[in-house]
Amino acid sequence: EYFLSDSARYKAPQIPDYIQRRLKKRFLVPSIAMVVADRYTQIDITDNTMMGEMIKWGRIYYFLEKTMPCLPDTLLTGYTEKEWKEVNDNLKPIWAHYLDNKLFFTTDLFLIKKYCDERPKILEIGEACPGRIGRWLGWQIVRRWANEKDKTLRQVMAEKNAGKIFRESGFKP
Repeated sequence: EYFLSDSARYKAPQIPDYIQRRLKKRFLVPSIAMVVADRYTQIDITDNTMMGEMIKWGRIYYFLEKTMPCLPDTLLTGYTEKEWKEVNDNLKPIWAHYLDNKLFFTTDLFLIKKYCDERPKILEIGEACPGRIGRWLGWQIVRRWANEKDKTLRQVMAEKNAGKIFRESGFKP
């Protein structure tokens, strides 16, 4: 009932605009696929780090990318074209922010949610940095790891060790 056409007049009052923008018909299939992907994403339940959360979401996005290659990345992530361009153009400053603030291995749930969950902007990184940036960055790391290590989708989804994926990816923008 939330996934309406662009011309629909009804808007759920309890849902912020930056989320409602993604509650359109075109986002329905990727949203359902995320739920399916989550089911196949093996995780280490003892890993409560930012990296663990990022890699989990990175593997979910990787699943979507591989199972629905015809969909644009903006539809998979829910970013606008402008947001997509911003994050791709600013990968180095985003990476530097994570390094400078020692975010990868933090277990602070508040920080993990701040960088990986719904939020209109990540102002700590910049005015143009969209929410869920940790998920997107996790996707870049997973992509690199899967390509560098020639992993199948099944292998990517089965690897529980986020630290291993991070280390073996050799990801550095």
